[in-house]
Amino acid sequence: MTSVSRCVCVCVSVIDALRDALAQVKDLSRQIPELHAVKLQLETERDGLKAEVSDLQDALRDALARLDAANNTVTQLRADLERRLREKDEEIDGIRSVQDPLYLLTATLLLLFSLSADCSARANFSTEYFALVGTISRHGVQKVKHSNQE
Repeated sequence: MTSVSRCVCVCVSVIDALRDALAQVKDLSRQIPELHAVKLQLETERDGLKAEVSDLQDALRDALARLDAANNTVTQLRADLERRLREKDEEIDGIRSVQDPLYLLTATLLLLFSLSADCSARANFSTEYFALVGTISRHGVQKVKHSNQE
């Protein structure tokens, strides 16, 4: 082979390599708009996910604030109920210390009346209260008459 034929062979192989490279460049050039569209789609999805995460963080903050408020309310209610229980315990202790049966019955019925939340139960307590007070009053009057006769 002569140097010209070698040169031609080299040129042919370079031309073939350039054609292959040019074909690859065309394929890659066609893929650029597709890849750009995919990139835009992924960026849009990322932005949507960021917004969703932000919304969820706001919702979480709101839920935590409501939870704190509910815990504060429960704590306040617990303190109020404990205070009311202490007051009722003191009332009961005061009733126990009194020796007068009429006062004891009256105070007990009033305590039950104040603890009752049901209106019909309050009406029943009221009726029973006046009936028992009348019975005890008559009994007390009879006891006084009986002790006066002795």
